[in-house]
Amino acid sequence: MKQAESPVVSVVIPVYNGERFLAEAIESVLAQNYEPLEIIVVDDGSTDGSAAIAERYPVILLRGLNRGRSQARNAGIEAASGELVGFCDADDVWLGERLNLQVRHLLDHPEEGAVACMMEVFVEPGIERPRWLRGVLAETRRSLMPSALLIRREVLDRVGGFDPRFEVGEDGDLMLRMKESGVRMGSVDRVLFRYRIHDANSLHDREHHRKALFRVIHESVKRKRRLPGAQA
Repeated sequence: MKQAESPVVSVVIPVYNGERFLAEAIESVLAQNYEPLEIIVVDDGSTDGSAAIAERYPVILLRGLNRGRSQARNAGIEAASGELVGFCDADDVWLGERLNLQVRHLLDHPEEGAVACMMEVFVEPGIERPRWLRGVLAETRRSLMPSALLIRREVLDRVGGFDPRFEVGEDGDLMLRMKESGVRMGSVDRVLFRYRIHDANSLHDREHHRKALFRVIHESVKRKRRLPGAQA
């Protein structure tokens, strides 16, 4: 890709006590065959060595109190200088063609506000494979998790980023608000990131996730009821 055609991509990595996997996440973004690129690590009040690990790399490091993933991602978005914004959770891994393919897709499809990709789920060695993994995450498939998305900055500004009221389900809430705003979503149908299952994944609390999903849908219904012409 020619430099003149290449928009700046900002990659936001939120981390809270994620020293086990953070280096691998950062290195996977640094290994992208794409420029220009900036990486913003947002240390969300970690008490472990996450900040010290981030400082070893050419990244922008933001540090603050523990306010949750939504606030951490929003802080990264606010600091970002790129026209395009991607996300990599501190326990995920990007594959090398990720940005090159997703940026090219958005350049070829200016009518789309964001692009997703496929993910591969892998279980950290020593961790028993969860029974629920047989369901939605059991296969390599298209993902709408933050780590799968590349979003135009103007879209994030328009819809308001991540809702800090959601610590779980914040990604689903963002997707619904984007859809309600008329944002078109594209997809690169290749595996471009790997989602790690380990002992501290929030997905292990299935009941919490079911409640969060209900709340996300409930908030979407409330927004639609406020639209002009909507029935009470």
